[in-house]
Order: sequence, then structure tokens, then C-alpha cells
Amino acid sequence: MAAQFADLSHHQGSVDLAAYKAAGHDRVMLKATEGTGFLDTTFTARWRQAGQLGLRRGAYHFLRNALPGAEQWAWFIAAVRRAGPLQPGDWLCLDSEDSATPGRAVAASQEFTRAATLAGFVDGEVYTGRWYADPNGLTAAVFPPGWRRLWLSDYTPAQVTLPAGWAQAQLVALQFTDKATVAGVGSLCDYNRVLTDWNTTEDDMTLTPAQAAQLADIAAGVNDLQQKMDRTRTVTLPNISTLITQQAAALAALVKAGDTSLATAIGSAQAAVLGYLAAHPTEGMTDAERTELAGDIAAKLAAVGVPVDLDAVLDALATRLTD
Repeated sequence: MAAQFADLSHHQGSVDLAAYKAAGHDRVMLKATEGTGFLDTTFTARWRQAGQLGLRRGAYHFLRNALPGAEQWAWFIAAVRRAGPLQPGDWLCLDSEDSATPGRAVAASQEFTRAATLAGFVDGEVYTGRWYADPNGLTAAVFPPGWRRLWLSDYTPAQVTLPAGWAQAQLVALQFTDKATVAGVGSLCDYNRVLTDWNTTEDDMTLTPAQAAQLADIAAGVNDLQQKMDRTRTVTLPNISTLITQQAAALAALVKAGDTSLATAIGSAQAAVLGYLAAHPTEGMTDAERTELAGDIAAKLAAVGVPVDLDAVLDALATRLTD
């Protein structure tokens, strides 16, 4: 039988995790935080006890779309770290189902998971239901590659239907009821089935502080550039910051492999920038305007750690002007 687990919050006031484990459970999911100021009152004690019992643990954050996603990530990871270090087999999860401001579901989710990736946490999972994901555009493509793992809420007894934009291989867990009776927890409990085993460790997810700081500086600089280009209306770069953020995931893979050099990640960032510029040429600009823009792009990227040759930027901007 597939492993099953409960997901718990302060709504389950009386929980005996020792009895829960004795009943055959090997993992538990715990609500940690919500928004930018709510800490579940049961989280810290249960997180620590679960670790002491040898349970594999998950911590989840309830996303409030109206609030900046990056600030919510910071609140969440700080709470997890205060509760105790991540252990092999632990997992982090974003819970996206806020019905108050669904129009920002995609933006807030992206802000949260990009901040997580920049901090070195390149793997995670997303909890939502088809009832929420489909009307609000929460497809797998919204999230960085390592966060395209779906913990789906679906209580229908028939065959599970995935939200649009998600593949069967990305479905890692299924919440199939909120009325289970579970040993050590009681009745009316959310209960879940594991479909793909958890396999992430802290070492897999975490960059050194220096690496995370350098990548954060790069992303911040590119975001500044994006805003300037938007204001001048000469060229828009809506995907540049996403491309740079993805280099954090590339660096994490290098760290995991034992190569802590930034050189490969920076080279990949250069290629991503030039490739994007080549695909979005600045038609209608004069040579002088293009030269000025290329100089600004090259200087800005170099200042934040992604040196790009001016001629390479010019070539990229002009690549498709004659197509």
C-alpha cells in the first residue's frame, strides 16, 4: 500500500505523534505559516517532536496573494529554521488556494518560489486543487522547475483529473479526504496518499550564504534593468529576471555535484540574456539608440556579476532585424 500521511495545523488541537507513528506512518505535513505575520501555534513543537521520532516532515505555507510573495517566503523559511534544521527527507510546500485575491495567484506564487530558488531551495511542492488552479492559471509552467511537484486536493472517488498544465509525472501526493479518522490525530482529519516519494535533503536544497547573496544581487540588478527598459519603452525584458533566477537552480546542481564555482552558472546566465535579446529585437531603433541601449545592458549586467561583452549584446539586439 502507498504511504499515507496527515497534514496538520492548529485546527487539530490534540495530536499524539508517537501514536501516529506507531500506527505505521512514516511522515507528516505541518502548517508553519501564513502571509507575513502568522505562525501556526502548533508548528514548532510538532516539527521538533516529529524529527525526534524519526518522521519525515513537510512544512507548508498558506499563500496570501495580496502580500508580496518574496516577503512571505522570508517569513516561512525563518519560521522553519527557528523550529530546527531540515533533515534528510524533509520537504517544503507552498499552499496556493487563497480565494480573497485570486487574481494575484500566479504573481504571488512566482514571487514566493523565485525567492525560494534564489535562497538555494530549488526543490519544493505546490498544494492546490483543480477548482482553484484552473480558473486562476496555476499551471506547472508558473513555477521554477524544481517546484513543479503537485500535491493535489481531489476528493472525488472516481479517477483523478489533473489541473490544466500539469502532467501525471508531476503529481507527487493526493489529498483524498478531509474526514479521515487517524491514529494519534482523531476524526475529521485531512489525509493524503504519497504517489512519488520525498527524496530531498538539506544539502540538496541549500546554497552557501555567499552564493545565495551573489545570485540575489544579480537578480536585483536585472530587475532594475527591466524596470528601466519598461519605462523608456525601447525594449521590455519581462523574462530576463526569470532566466537569471533559473541560474540559482543550475548553481545548486553544481553544489550538489561538489563544484562550488560560480563560473558555469554565470556563463549560463550570459547565454540566457543574449538568447532572450536575440529573440526580442529592438525593431525601429536607430543604430545610435541600439548602441546606447546595448551599453546600458552590458554595464548593468557586469555591475551585478554577469559580464557580457558590448559587441555580443549589440549582435543579439540586431540578430533578427533583417529577418
